[in-house]
Amino acid sequence: MILDPVPSLRLCENILHLLDLSCRLLTPGRDLDLLGEDINLNEVYDTLLRLSGGLASRLTMYWSTNLLSIDGSLSYGDLELQNLAPCCQGLCAQLLVAARQLGLHDGSSRPFRSFHEGLQAVWTKRQIEALEEGLLACRWHAMRVLTIILRDGQSSVSHEIRSLKNQNRQIDMSPTRWLTCVIYTISDIKHKANEFYFGDEIPGVICGHNREQIHSMARRMAHAVQKASKVAFVQRFLKTLHFRKIRDRHARIARAHEKTFTWVFGTKANETAHTSHSPTLLNWLRGQNGSIYWVAGKPASGKSTFMKYLLARPQTQENLKLWAGNAKLVIASHFFWGAGTDMQKSKQGLLQSLLYSMFSHSPDLFIMACQRRWKATMLDEQDDSIWSVEDLLEAFKTLTSQTEFPTKFCLFIDGLDECTEDHSELIKLLNSLVQSNFKICLSSRRWKVFEDAYGEPEDRRLYLEQNNREDIHSYVQSELEQHPAWGPLVEINPRTSGIVAEITDRSQGVFLWAVLVVRYFHEWLTHGDTMFFLEQKLRNFPVDLELLFKSMLESLHPMYTSYVKRIFKLALTAPEPLPVMAYASLERGLKDESNVHPQGNKPLSYRDQLLRIGQLDRQLQHMGKGLLEVYRQHNEQDALRYRVDFLHRTVRDFFSRNEILQGTDGVSQSMV
Repeated sequence: MILDPVPSLRLCENILHLLDLSCRLLTPGRDLDLLGEDINLNEVYDTLLRLSGGLASRLTMYWSTNLLSIDGSLSYGDLELQNLAPCCQGLCAQLLVAARQLGLHDGSSRPFRSFHEGLQAVWTKRQIEALEEGLLACRWHAMRVLTIILRDGQSSVSHEIRSLKNQNRQIDMSPTRWLTCVIYTISDIKHKANEFYFGDEIPGVICGHNREQIHSMARRMAHAVQKASKVAFVQRFLKTLHFRKIRDRHARIARAHEKTFTWVFGTKANETAHTSHSPTLLNWLRGQNGSIYWVAGKPASGKSTFMKYLLARPQTQENLKLWAGNAKLVIASHFFWGAGTDMQKSKQGLLQSLLYSMFSHSPDLFIMACQRRWKATMLDEQDDSIWSVEDLLEAFKTLTSQTEFPTKFCLFIDGLDECTEDHSELIKLLNSLVQSNFKICLSSRRWKVFEDAYGEPEDRRLYLEQNNREDIHSYVQSELEQHPAWGPLVEINPRTSGIVAEITDRSQGVFLWAVLVVRYFHEWLTHGDTMFFLEQKLRNFPVDLELLFKSMLESLHPMYTSYVKRIFKLALTAPEPLPVMAYASLERGLKDESNVHPQGNKPLSYRDQLLRIGQLDRQLQHMGKGLLEVYRQHNEQDALRYRVDFLHRTVRDFFSRNEILQGTDGVSQSMV
């Protein structure tokens, strides 16, 4: 919670305002009709009375605010202010007495032109000097207190900003423009406040320019506190939409290899026959209100990587802005994951993820679209109720019909086939989201249910395996060139370019097949295989992915078979990817356990866990033939962030459909 410096700043500014007027009144030769602020002679008494009354009101408000603080304690600046306010009130009371003595309260005739001149007629010189000294000292004290409050307030808001940034990380939220604005403002105030902090030395003169700068900082501080409070409310609201692992699937998808998929935006690869549909996607990005574009393809052809590529490229946003025109452009995404949590593979998760993505980048939208929940958040009421699908759809409906914020929305949704709910219902849901200001880019396997829904018209679909030949060729060429033995082989054998083309052709648009073959090529090149052997091994490689997986497992040394099967069985039966350390216990049951658990049941230190994780990673790469991999999970702590999952969904599908793991024992349900 922010320790709000605004009440203290407001009170201090009131005090300074009153003191400034008082000091001007006592200036020798100052004409009462030239006091500034449109105050003439007849208004001086009323102005003093009003400012004095305003100060009293501010004091009452200030004390009530601070009595309601978290622990009732006051900062150093507030303690100083506590001493300053009565002093100011006392000096103001003396001025009011003097004003009455001069007849300023009833409009009496005045034979003097300045307050100082009139005061000399009713007060002694010593009384006037004492008042002047008191006012100057009090004004300096007020300026000093103001700088202290600014410094303390800046420190408090900076602490809150760190807390807000930490909350942002916990809920995968990008910094909003509000928080960015607050960070900049506080940084600037900190710099200027340090310049104005006087310490214990009394400055000779506090000039008007300095006063104006400090007043400006006070106003900016109040604005920053307001913004920071709003960010805190935004976070509270977004937490109701956020769910565990909301961004994990996107984070796990491999980035596109360099020089792949560039044909989408009309580079030279687009001129080949293999990219006949790329202009239609580019045209769709630039126009076509209220429509759906379908990216389809064979299993492991690179659909998810392609969707991640589209989201990451600035050209995607540039072309979508041509469609959005003067309206604000909002891009949101969701990546289904069949091997993930319920929310990662359901319609509920889809809708929450999309709204979370939209609202986290454009908070003004949810204030408008979800007014009941927002008001409850602002009133500090608990509204942590779970969103229903109906609630989520109602929010979408409001977004499609609202005119207050002209906005165009483009949604990218990957892996429809990984949604475990009825696909016909999913299609109906997606179609209902499409409006004049909404359009959606989808991806899925070429299943009949999606083909019927999105296969036509032809200019709104793309079959990836018909467009990715050049991408696979570029990938294979680049990866082989990374091996130190490839360069010398190219120099002595002209057929190397032919083998790159052969790998590309045999992949038949399945990117994963090419990735696995390249891994084997690196192994063979390390062993010194010549072009003749490389060509023979390639031609003996199964073209079908599942046959390739089977062949890879059959090549495993018999010593590892039982252990590796248990690893795959655990990965397959787990409801979601497990921490790497969950696999450590699978070595129990092997005949030689002498070095498996040298520390018995003693908990491993974090360092020892990392060493064990590194060892298991090597085992999976070697024994598991790279079909399982260790990855770092987003937003998990310590060793739990390291998890094990299948290299690709096609590997999971292979083990699910085949009997290769039947009869595997040693996998306890408690481990799953």
